[in-house]
Formats: sequence, structure tokens, C-alpha cells
Amino acid sequence: MIKISAVIATRNRKDSLYKTLQALSIQTCKLQEVIIVDSSDEKLDEAELLNTFSVLNIAYITSAPSVCRQRNIGIRKSTSDYIFICDDDVEPEPGYVFALSNFIESNSSASAVSGLIMQKDENEVWVSQYPPKSSSSLLFSLIFQLSIWGELDEKVLNSLWIKPVIKFYKKRGNCLSLAGWPVITDFKKPVFKTNVYGLGASIIRRELLINNPFDEVLDNNGIGDNYGICIDFSDKVNVLSEVSVFHHKDSENRLDGTITYYRRVLALHYFLRKSKRFNFINTIWLVWSLIGSIILFVENRQFRLARAALKLIIVVVTFNNPYCKGSKKNIKNVCPNIN
Repeated sequence: MIKISAVIATRNRKDSLYKTLQALSIQTCKLQEVIIVDSSDEKLDEAELLNTFSVLNIAYITSAPSVCRQRNIGIRKSTSDYIFICDDDVEPEPGYVFALSNFIESNSSASAVSGLIMQKDENEVWVSQYPPKSSSSLLFSLIFQLSIWGELDEKVLNSLWIKPVIKFYKKRGNCLSLAGWPVITDFKKPVFKTNVYGLGASIIRRELLINNPFDEVLDNNGIGDNYGICIDFSDKVNVLSEVSVFHHKDSENRLDGTITYYRRVLALHYFLRKSKRFNFINTIWLVWSLIGSIILFVENRQFRLARAALKLIIVVVTFNNPYCKGSKKNIKNVCPNIN
């Protein structure tokens, strides 16, 4: 079996972290080591941590707050060829690491592999997809090149005029929209590939993460860091649809939804400009997608989000993205706010 080091960046989430470690301790595939990089205001008791999870080979490190910096520290400290990037509020199924490890052994060229990331919806049901709920919403996503994250169910999208749109997306498969947003409409295969996926429970070759580390210009929470890693992969992210990890989205240390949206779009724009795969046309499409988002936000009476999207348009067209500026000046941990 390949050797895998888990790297967990944590901050002020002891109870959640302990649930994650408990899930790792019962994995059918033993991890080489578990590296915890702690930036909590009140640091964890290392002796208690090691004693509670003695079955895990834990290395405990402290750091200043910054998810990206913490992950990079853990990756550099690791001794394995593969890194299990693990959020501190997830619970993988007992066979999760084994399934991912087994896939890598059979597909040595794979850049990254993840299982399905499950989150609770508004009805407290665990889901991995958020598909369009109507034909008009699918058409709107096409016109404004917005993200789609779910299978296109023809029983729900049953208008005759929408069939060419469904056929278009099915032909394209999982990809990025012209604005850079992830489009994932194929979840049915045992293993599907996608340009961008959440990396909070993924195994990635260490060499790739050393050569292309998490970008430390991003904010404390590392919002949008997966774009920077995924966009430059030579291969897409492989997702195993038959194993799952449950993301509890711990409320501690979690930002307001509007700020999260604002910083995520800034991160996407920053990586679009940074990557050679994209050009100025993609930035124009991103602005167009933000216009579409404003329409949706106003329609749903989400006026704070609409204001954030308008501010984003101004920031993008005036070349004032704080992450781009911070990168040029070698400033780390930039935390943009909406004035």
C-alpha cells in the first residue's frame, strides 16, 4: 500500500477536530502519520491529544492563523509521497482512505482523488449535489455561465425547449464555464473527473503540492484555495462516487455568508489572472456572470449578496483585486472586506 500522511489545519474547533480524528482512527487503511497544524487562540493540550488518539501517529505543530500557511507547513513536514488534505470538521467513512488509496495504486498518474463530499441541505438531508430546480434556472446558468453542481434530471427539467440545453451540457461533461465556475453534471460514474472539486478530504501527490503550494495570499480561512490547486493540475480531480465524507460545516471560525461569497469570487478572479489557461475574455465572462448573480440575488431579496456582487464587478473592472495587489507586493494572508 502507498504511504499517506494526513494534514489537518485547525483553529478553535477542538470538539470537531476530535470527531475527525476519531473517524481517522477507525480507517481500514492505516495512515503513515497525522500532522495537525494548530492556530487556535487557546492551543490544544498536546499530551491529551496524543494520549486520546494513541492509535494515530500524530505530529502536533502550532502556527499563526492561515489555513493555506498551515497546510503548507504540514505538507513540508510530511514524510509520505501522498498527502490526505483533511478539514477539521469532516468525518470520512471507515473505508474512505482505503478506497482512495486503492484507486491511486491502480492509477499512479492521478493528480488528486476524493470521495463524494456530503453536506446537509435546508431539510437536514445529506446531499452531494445541488442541481437546477427548473428549466428556466438551467437556461439562466447557461446564459450567464454560472456554476452547475448536479445531475440534470430530465423529469424535473421537462420543458421541450430545454432539451437542447441539457444535450449541450451532457456533451460537454464536467468542465469549467467560460467565467471559470465549475460545471459538474456527471455524478453517475463510479469514478468521475472534474476540473474543480472541494479538496477538504482528498489525497494528492505530495510532489504536486510542494511545486504548487496553497497560495498564502488568501485570507485566514483559505476561501477559494481549491481553485488555485485544481486549475493547474495536469489531470482533473478524480471523484469516487461510491465512498463519502460528511462535512459538518462547524460554525466556529466560519465567516458570514456574504463575506465568504465576496472572497470566493475574488479568489477565482485572482487565479484566472494567475493561470496561463485563461485570458482576459474569461474575466469579461466572469463580470457577465456577476451581473447574472445580481439578478438572482435581487429576485431572492438577498440584497447584501447583490451589493457584494456589484462591488466585485467594480473591483474586477478597475483592476483592484486585493489578492492580485497582495501577490505583487508579497503580502500574505490578505483579508478583503466589503466597505
